[in-house]
Amino acid sequence: MKNTQISGGINHSEESSRYHDHEFKSDGGFLKSSFSLSENSKIWLSAWTSETEQIRLPEDSGGPLYSTSTSLDRIEAQAVGLSLRYLHRFHNDSSIAVVLGRYIHDNDSSSPGVEGGERNPFGVPANEFIDSFNRTQLELVYRCSNWDKIDFSAGFERQVEDAKSESVVHLFPGFSLPSSYDVERHRNSVFTEAGYEFLDQHFLILSERYDSESDHEAEWSSGLKYGVRSEALNGVYYVSFQEAYKTPSLFATNNAMVGNPDLKAETNETYELGPVALLKAMIFHGEWRFFHRNTQTLLIYRKPLKHS
Repeated sequence: MKNTQISGGINHSEESSRYHDHEFKSDGGFLKSSFSLSENSKIWLSAWTSETEQIRLPEDSGGPLYSTSTSLDRIEAQAVGLSLRYLHRFHNDSSIAVVLGRYIHDNDSSSPGVEGGERNPFGVPANEFIDSFNRTQLELVYRCSNWDKIDFSAGFERQVEDAKSESVVHLFPGFSLPSSYDVERHRNSVFTEAGYEFLDQHFLILSERYDSESDHEAEWSSGLKYGVRSEALNGVYYVSFQEAYKTPSLFATNNAMVGNPDLKAETNETYELGPVALLKAMIFHGEWRFFHRNTQTLLIYRKPLKHS
């Protein structure tokens, strides 16, 4: 194998706050490698892992009130990510890329800090939630730039997500509400993008994407960007419009306590104006950017009120 490159590392972080009364610990590592199979073919491999622990949830995750109402004062999570990317370049200024990805996440929320295993003074046993989430991704992309001043790309993406949960919610002594789900959904997407240069200094980029999911309506997303290169103004400036949508997570639609199976996808329309890059080095440097976004059916998690 030619031109082999390997890199890796480990990380550790800790955070604590007396004001919010919480602690956070994280350990992880990563490994990346790339090598050439031939003059025109190359492979990238990457893997990473993460293990986190939160003790006494901070305010942005619900805070003391959430911990008291659900009797959860510790969250432990483990995550692993794997990806493989293969690229082959043809002699006619075109290429094809294949990307495979796998993401695994396990989450355990419990209350080992509850004295005697009960929520005093009520004597209600501690709640516990065990969740797991997996995502598998396959992407194929073809790019071609052998036409005069035209770049074109098209591709297909498939994602499969599955989530499982086992939980027991104790409402009062002697009465519990077990809850579980085991769900799966699929997403198939096709997308294309075309770029055209004209009048030497101007460019136009058009994009279209179609997403079809097993549990949501199919969605079209469009994009348009116009830009101009200006040596006098020492930069590349553009104006763009982009549509996008985001479906709710499987947790948000299936969790027994906070889930809502009727949630719809969030849709966004973004208008942006600004510079892409500076063409020459300058002693003084500044950037600016303006954007406006319209959002429908915004997906949020309502934050519980603090103690009065």
